[in-house]
Amino acid sequence: MKRIWIMGKVRNLDLKDTKPFEDSVNDDLANFNGKNLKGVFKVELSCAQKVQFKWTVSTSKPDTPLEMPEFVSWLITGECDGFQPAYGYMLPRFPGFEYSINTDDFAAIYKRNSNYYKASKFKKANIMYSNFTGLMMSIDYYY
Repeated sequence: MKRIWIMGKVRNLDLKDTKPFEDSVNDDLANFNGKNLKGVFKVELSCAQKVQFKWTVSTSKPDTPLEMPEFVSWLITGECDGFQPAYGYMLPRFPGFEYSINTDDFAAIYKRNSNYYKASKFKKANIMYSNFTGLMMSIDYYY
């Protein structure tokens, strides 16, 4: 059992049955920021210590290498509808303007928030890809 901080909540992930975890995140995704995103969240386990999270969302924006759009980062943090994580980017908010976030910087902030919200400790979070159609994040946990 792993405790994962994702979409603004710490959730329990049973490594033998990931479906309840996926369903919980997909329910939140469907109601995310009132946008009713057409998307899918999937957990992929490569071993007991490595968990990959994959979001696919429908948009029509171009890809941006090495940086992720701010709204895509919200899929991980749940940063909207009044929720602000303990640690985050201090970006000014201007209506209609989208920011990009360095993926390495975001992974470091994600780890800091995971520790703050008392999720399971892990070695490294890695954004494997991120673009306007979704993202994939890999987390390496301690034994």
